[in-house]
Amino acid sequence: MSDRDTAFAEYFAARSGAMRGTAYLLCGDWHRAEDLVQTAFVKLYRVWNRISRHEVLDSYVRQILVPDGVVVYVAQGKKLDELRPELTKLPFSVPPLAALGWTSGST
Repeated sequence: MSDRDTAFAEYFAARSGAMRGTAYLLCGDWHRAEDLVQTAFVKLYRVWNRISRHEVLDSYVRQILVPDGVVVYVAQGKKLDELRPELTKLPFSVPPLAALGWTSGST
C-alpha cells in the first residue's frame, strides 16, 4: 500500500464513525448514512494528494456530506424547514482546494 493509501485508510478508520453519525442526523437512516459517508470519502480520496492541510479534513468531509445529506432528506419527501435549524445554517459548498493547501502543480 502506498503512503497515500495508508494515510487515507488511517483517516477513514479514525473518522468514518463520527461522519456516519453526522450523516444519520441528516437523513435519519443508518443505511443511507453509510452510503453518504462512503460517497463523501470517495470524493475526498480523489483529491487526497492535492491537500496538504490535513488538519481541516473533517470540515472538508462535512461540507461534502451536508449538501448530499440534504438532497437525501428532501428526496425522502421531507421539507427543509423540518431539518434541524443549526444544520440549515451550514455552508453548502466545498471550500476551494487552495484553502486546503492545494496547488495546481500538486499530484
